[in-house]
Amino acid sequence: MYLVEMKWWDKPLGTAEVSQHVMRVFTRNYARAIFISNSDFTPAAINTCREALHHKVVVLCKL
Repeated sequence: MYLVEMKWWDKPLGTAEVSQHVMRVFTRNYARAIFISNSDFTPAAINTCREALHHKVVVLCKL
């Protein structure tokens, strides 16, 4: 199961925004994450997702 979250923001998404979605994925067995954003991701947010990859599949997409 993939949990998808989309954001249409003009500023890059940070750790706080990404972490909320990643935590939802961690609370569900066999869930994976797709995060789609109109803006970019901050380096800290990318690092948060990179660390989550050790346990879950996390995909970041920029429109």
